[in-house]
Amino acid sequence: MKEKNNEILKQIINEIVEKYKKEIENNNFTNLFKSIIKEYEKFLKQKKANKEEYNEFFLLLVFNISITLNKEQFKEYITQLKKYKIYKYKTNKVKRIVLYLFPKIYIYKYYISFNNFYPFSTKIKGIKRFKNKKTIYYLKTLLYKKNIKYLFPKYLIMDYTELVITTKCTLKCKNCANLISKYDKPYDVDEKTVEQSIKNYFQVVDYVSLFRILGGEPFCNKKLKKYLKLLDYKKIGKTEIVTNGTLVPKDEELYKIIKKNNVVVSISNYGKYSFKLKELCEKLDKESVKYKIKDIDEYWYDYGDVINYNKSKKELRKQYRYCDNNCKSILNGEMYYCPRYSHGYDLKLLNRNSNEYVDLINSDKKTIKKKIRKMIMSNKPLEVCNYCLYGTDKCKKIKPAIQIRKTK
Repeated sequence: MKEKNNEILKQIINEIVEKYKKEIENNNFTNLFKSIIKEYEKFLKQKKANKEEYNEFFLLLVFNISITLNKEQFKEYITQLKKYKIYKYKTNKVKRIVLYLFPKIYIYKYYISFNNFYPFSTKIKGIKRFKNKKTIYYLKTLLYKKNIKYLFPKYLIMDYTELVITTKCTLKCKNCANLISKYDKPYDVDEKTVEQSIKNYFQVVDYVSLFRILGGEPFCNKKLKKYLKLLDYKKIGKTEIVTNGTLVPKDEELYKIIKKNNVVVSISNYGKYSFKLKELCEKLDKESVKYKIKDIDEYWYDYGDVINYNKSKKELRKQYRYCDNNCKSILNGEMYYCPRYSHGYDLKLLNRNSNEYVDLINSDKKTIKKKIRKMIMSNKPLEVCNYCLYGTDKCKKIKPAIQIRKTK
């Protein structure tokens, strides 16, 4: 229930931010903060829950707004944080005082602690002046000592990575952001390729906050349990399998492996189309497997057709700033900046720039590590950005367009 309420709260704040986007760009945060606080106070009255937990989540959402801001906007944002006494939502007295006295420092700490680690790059506008990477790493060490072993340049830390093991799916969604519905002949990714990808990835990566296995529909691939055994869980903060609630695996060993390694089954709830949701949840409960349900049957975002929109450099930079751009995707032994890029190239709908993907199979460890580091520190729009509407004003909310598809 808490997870669902957090999603509702996140949606409320995202809609408010979207509403006042132009005012934010003009350094006018007054209406934004007024609306956010008003809606949050209303939310608290409606939900019977631990106020401390919701306050913490609320603050994270508020701080997250600042990641997209430039230097001037960030300065005004800090002023408004003080004006509207955002610090009062901290229940811990010491942290409340720190947030009150040093809001800027506290937000820098948030950047670092987000998901155990948030890779610093120049896209974090509030600290853009720290161009010297050594200064950035030193700042990390000072502000977040509990993660000190991860904060030096020789370590490679990822916030998120997803591994695609199949393009087969039980649903055929017209507006699928990952383009899965465009596969006329869906397939399971080659077994040896997946194995080598996992092996080489964990040889160079020192820590990943969230590692997801998905498809398509990952339960379509009968080798799933084998791949789960290959993961280096000591280097993973949280592991998830993303499914759509249409399949209930019968393999008992699979559930044991999932439970043993504390893997979470993340279920996308598409309403009536997730027709085995109840059965799957009952099975997961029976096997004592952790799971969460994400209700996304109300609306999606339309990323647009895979066509060249011929955007200007200014438009691309703005889009890149508003895009989540944290979805590093591994497909067929190669890591891409996002799944739309990996699947778009796989479907021969997109060309690719040699500097915008990492070959995990045919490169040595040193080269892989260097290229991944360069990828996560990049602040430049990509080839795929010209073929995508996400992060732009043209990306509209739409009703999910879902059909059932039979898989072999």
